[in-house]
Amino acid sequence: MEELRLCVFGDSIGKGVVLSESNRYEIIRPSISKLSDGTNVVFKNNASFGSTVSKMLSKLEYHKDELKNYDNILIEVGGNDCDFDWQQVSEQPECEHSCKTPINRFSELYEKAINLIKSSGGKPVAVTLPPVVAERYFKRISRDKSQGNILKWLGGVNTIYRWHEMYNLCIVMLASRLNIPLIDIRSSFLKNHHYEDFIGEDGIHPNREGYELIYQTVAVHYRLNSRN
Repeated sequence: MEELRLCVFGDSIGKGVVLSESNRYEIIRPSISKLSDGTNVVFKNNASFGSTVSKMLSKLEYHKDELKNYDNILIEVGGNDCDFDWQQVSEQPECEHSCKTPINRFSELYEKAINLIKSSGGKPVAVTLPPVVAERYFKRISRDKSQGNILKWLGGVNTIYRWHEMYNLCIVMLASRLNIPLIDIRSSFLKNHHYEDFIGEDGIHPNREGYELIYQTVAVHYRLNSRN
């Protein structure tokens, strides 16, 4: 039987984190058997909750001698990088605030991660970000804070979606410029008229149906493409 060896580095989306009905974060296991018919899939998950691109890069450095042992190294990161300290925003809406990783720095470190994988004998694959549901995420981040102040600083709830989309576009452009494969899970969500049905109540993590959509998208990628 043919074998497909995959490894993922990234944040809680790559890890499989879902918000449960009891409002607690849990980890679900990917449906590996659905990735490729007639293929034995070996899957190593090195993603971690709360990871940013800099933390992912450090983890890649630690595991760099192992990267050549996989057919592909999947990179899924960005959702935490574009996030802000919402408590500070709530307290000081008149001030300027920086996200965890400014976009230029994000692009620089993401490219370093790709080059590290390549130089270590691995084959990187970029993964786009699932879309956020801005209204739900705003409700989540403004709990026990001043919603009015956060909204004043944002200028509108939809700013959350547009800001998140900017980081996703950065990933798409990097994959194109550096000539690496891209698995576009975002479009798999957005092609649904009610994509929010696949996102949890926190507005940012997929629900169980959303993860099934992700796994199906990854499966299609490997059924239609040779290993790059």
